[in-house]
Amino acid sequence: MSNKTILLTGASSGIGREFSQFLGDLGFNLILASRNIGELKEIKSSITNKNISVHIIKLDVTDSKNINEVINYIDINYGSIDILINNAGITIENFILDMNLNDFDRIFSTNVRGPWLLANGIAKLMISKKIEGKIINISSILAENVIPKQSLYSMTKSALLQMTKSMALEWARYGINVNAISPGFVLTNMNKEFFNTENGIKMFSRWPKKRVGNPDMLLSTLNYLLDDRSKYVTGSILTVDDGQSLKRI
Repeated sequence: MSNKTILLTGASSGIGREFSQFLGDLGFNLILASRNIGELKEIKSSITNKNISVHIIKLDVTDSKNINEVINYIDINYGSIDILINNAGITIENFILDMNLNDFDRIFSTNVRGPWLLANGIAKLMISKKIEGKIINISSILAENVIPKQSLYSMTKSALLQMTKSMALEWARYGINVNAISPGFVLTNMNKEFFNTENGIKMFSRWPKKRVGNPDMLLSTLNYLLDDRSKYVTGSILTVDDGQSLKRI
């Protein structure tokens, strides 16, 4: 794997931060992208594998111009990459009746439009360089389940699943595999306060194993999709949620 290069978005926090360390340990060359350059510098300095190259780049996935700049940077400096991990995403917590068009536009721009633009641009580089690459989109179990105050988030993650399947279908003839990981709830800076509240405790008490996972629970699944042994896997949605989404009567 050490000769392959990965572009990881949303690399500065939460799941992305965990992925950054893990991918470095596996020996991938990394392009870590995020709006937060300060956090990226900290992550770069903490990666212990000195046999890989680690580059950091500022990326706001809501900015189409910035996305094109990153794609052009990769084209000029790398020619292409081998793997794209679309991990950047946000949530907006509110009831439907209390949301507005700005909320709608912001979350769809971050969670759907940006990943679509980036995957499309990277796929064109892969095709032009005849690289049979991989694209991994990070979705959520809320793509197929709903809870109060997360309607827009669920909608965007559902869109990401259909995007994954459509890209897998259209790009299969180029040897590009496109898959998605749908994580359950894991502890991140974005939600850790919630799981200390009464509602948070009530939520995980209903789950089969009555616990909240950590971002590292996703690493073995990510590793599988990165590995050449998954070359026959495309258009798949891999749910990793400790049974949280299991339906009960």
